[in-house]
Amino acid sequence: MATLYIDEPGAHLSKRGECLLVQKDDRLLAEVELVQVDRVVISGHAGLTSAALTALLFQGIDCILLDFRGQYLGRLVGRESPHVALRRAQYALVAEPERALALARTFVAAKLANCRVLLLRNGDRSVPAVTEAVAALEQAVERARTAADAASLLGVEGAATRAYFGALPIPDRDSWGFSQRARRPPPDPVNAALSLAYTLLCSEAISAVAIAGFDPHCGFYHADAYGRPSLALDLMEQFRPVIADSVVITLFGRGMVSRDDFAPDNGGVYLTERLRERFYRLFEERMLTRVAAGPSGEHLSYRQVLRRHAQALARAVLDPSAPYQPFTWR
Repeated sequence: MATLYIDEPGAHLSKRGECLLVQKDDRLLAEVELVQVDRVVISGHAGLTSAALTALLFQGIDCILLDFRGQYLGRLVGRESPHVALRRAQYALVAEPERALALARTFVAAKLANCRVLLLRNGDRSVPAVTEAVAALEQAVERARTAADAASLLGVEGAATRAYFGALPIPDRDSWGFSQRARRPPPDPVNAALSLAYTLLCSEAISAVAIAGFDPHCGFYHADAYGRPSLALDLMEQFRPVIADSVVITLFGRGMVSRDDFAPDNGGVYLTERLRERFYRLFEERMLTRVAAGPSGEHLSYRQVLRRHAQALARAVLDPSAPYQPFTWR
């Protein structure tokens, strides 16, 4: 099952029989059976009919809304069955600093380990910044696993992440104006692509933790803030380099972008509609990529892996004797 992306200004999603239709004016842009759709992402000035919305809600198909810059607005979802016992355990765990810190250490250590693998796979080890970042990440993984408190863990992550982005293998990175991760608003094309990739990955993580029965807004590492899906951000940490950063490296590494694919707006830089279409396709290809996962080595798509890890996290929250095993990239 896949995600249907709708980003054509003036397009609308409607329903006919057991199919979803994407139309603009009198043109049919796409037709897909409901049973083939797992999620719908609507961005920009596209819309949907009440019949299509009813069908999505009835079938339990998530509908993610983004603005025209690709920033997350919200999620429409049908009848959910929140796991009351899990949510009580989730809230109780947050009130236990040691247990919450143990999970936070796991999330961050896995993220940094996966960042290191990305550099080893894609970076040029003759470049000093790459070799230095690889070494810094290796040391940071060990420090993350033994961090004394959340503040220390945040400091370890911040220093290691700066080294990582300083070595992120983007061809001609200087010519793109990219030196470090920056956002709100993204100041250059690489940061703009990273921001969109993280937005899409976060929407996937929100769906995963909600399906598992969690409250997506109550996290163990990311602090509470109004409207922030802290638990989804916790879960996605380990997948940032594996999914989001990999998509951006592929985008620039394959020469799939040009200067005209980005436009300034409100003090930042954003992807144009034509590039977003390519980007959504590339992101979906990554989410559907199958990898060996779990002790049995079963081959699952990254979307399935993400949801399996949300379920594994639920088991760990409910049962302290069942430690959470993060996703580690090989």
